[in-house]
Amino acid sequence: MRVLMLNYEYPPLGGGASPVTKSLAEELVKLGHSVDVVTMGFKGLKQKEVINGVTIYRVPGIRKKQEVCQTHEMLSYCISAYRFLPKLLRENKYEICHTHFIIPTGVVSYLYKSKIPYIITSHGSDVPNYNPDRFGIQHKLLKPVWNEIVKNAECIITPTNYLKNLILDNVDDNNYCNKIEIIPNGVYFDDFNPKKKEKKSISSHSIIRKKRCSICYRGYE
Repeated sequence: MRVLMLNYEYPPLGGGASPVTKSLAEELVKLGHSVDVVTMGFKGLKQKEVINGVTIYRVPGIRKKQEVCQTHEMLSYCISAYRFLPKLLRENKYEICHTHFIIPTGVVSYLYKSKIPYIITSHGSDVPNYNPDRFGIQHKLLKPVWNEIVKNAECIITPTNYLKNLILDNVDDNNYCNKIEIIPNGVYFDDFNPKKKEKKSISSHSIIRKKRCSICYRGYE
């Protein structure tokens, strides 16, 4: 199978969804599939390269920071990816487009739905009310577009039941319940070696209010 994968973030850019995209792409290659990724360019990064069997295309963007991307910077990726895809679709025959994030990346997939079917992996901030402090206004403005992207996807993948229910709370037609699948993010067990037990706590995630980490936000509310 030949897979087209879209995400405005791919290592070394971005946070949690970035390495998830990379791992999925590389594991698909190990299974014998062909994977092309279209992501955002950044200073010092090649426009095209092959890493661990994955062909990576980086389109122009106005991103200023490696670790975080603002809304208008995401929009620059969508515009560039939209302009770049016709060439890629002419040169390659893809069976499916695996899109990461309903918004913003899903906009690009939706615009090409007549040429290639798409599935979406939702990561959290692309769902209304998951991270309202940062994206509340954007989700209100884009709610009709958000619903169309969800409706036209072949499948929506989420890592948690909580996120699945949040999507269903926001979509204007609950008949789409059956197209949402829960697939937790994987872990490479060989990368973790057991050590002597100590009384310590660790939490690894983006530090935002919605996570409600008892360690980071004790007494925050």
